[in-house]
Amino acid sequence: MEENIGNVIMEIDISETETPDYETLCILSTSYENSVNMDTWNDLCNAHSNSVATSLDESWPFTFKFNKTSPVCLFIKGKKNKIGAERTAKVKVTDKLENKVVSFTATFGDINYGFETDTIQEIETQLKIYDNSTYAETTYVAPSV
Repeated sequence: MEENIGNVIMEIDISETETPDYETLCILSTSYENSVNMDTWNDLCNAHSNSVATSLDESWPFTFKFNKTSPVCLFIKGKKNKIGAERTAKVKVTDKLENKVVSFTATFGDINYGFETDTIQEIETQLKIYDNSTYAETTYVAPSV
């Protein structure tokens, strides 16, 4: 996906108030993972199990690069030792290749970071849809030139 990384835009709301403050992140790498949760049970009449897909488990792993003092960097790092709603943020993921924008409240998975230089920090995390979050998928419309 590296040749297409410019086709994915990640925005995160770093506001601590009701007024959104979406910041665009510098993505080094990302992918889209769409797992399926299954219910499986044994059929007593034969030796086969039965399964049904009960939900989608979508996630977006990201690696970002920041100036270590940037507000977005500090916001994400501040989520590291939080749980529940305190570990969430509103996000927008734009995929220009699929012409869609996905907006939802995300839960941060593991948050790992290291320093590239004294001032540049790299952060890896995985975003998943937060409990009963509103999830909206809209069509991406390229800006007029």
